[in-house]
Amino acid sequence: MKRYILDCREGTPNGPAPKLLSEQGIDRILHRTILGWSPNIGLYGAGGPGFWGFKLAETDQYPEEWLILTVWNAGDCLLIDGEKGEVVAAEFIAMHPDAGVEAFYRHYVARVNEITEKVVGSKIVDAQITPASSEILFQKGGETHRLEIPQGSSEPYQGRSWPSGENQREAWVLSERNELWA
Repeated sequence: MKRYILDCREGTPNGPAPKLLSEQGIDRILHRTILGWSPNIGLYGAGGPGFWGFKLAETDQYPEEWLILTVWNAGDCLLIDGEKGEVVAAEFIAMHPDAGVEAFYRHYVARVNEITEKVVGSKIVDAQITPASSEILFQKGGETHRLEIPQGSSEPYQGRSWPSGENQREAWVLSERNELWA
C-alpha cells in the first residue's frame, strides 16, 4: 500500500497519467537546464499535496517539461545539500516556540530563495534513482548541489523516513504541465 507516493493525472482527475521517469530513462533529464522550480505542485480538490517539481529546458530531443516528485509533502522527505527541503509550520514553531508565525514565513521564503538560487539556471549532471533512494546533482557556476531522499531518518535530518514498501522509481514523473491532479 502506498503511503506517500500519489497516483496522478495531468490537469484533471480524468486526464492522462504523467510519464514515469523510470520508463522514460534517466538520460532524459541529464544535462538539461533547470528553468524554474516549485514546492507547491499538484492539487486534490481541497488544497495541494506539496509535490516538488523542476522545469526542464527544451532540448533537440525533448520538449520543455517538468520533473516532478509526486510524494505527499515532498519537501519533508528530501534534503538539498544536506538540509531538509522544507520545514512545515508546526515543526518550525515547535523548534522555535517564541518565534511566532511571522518568523516561520520569513524562514520559508528564505529557504525557497536559497533553493531557487541553487537550482534555477543549473544543469542536472547526474542522477541515481533506485527503489530505496534518490540523488540528483545540479551544477551551476562551478558548484554542485545535491537533492537526495535518504533511506532512513538520521541526525540532523528530522524529516520523515522513506517507507520500505514504496518504490522511489515510481515517485518521479515527467509532465508538460505542472498541473497534476492527485
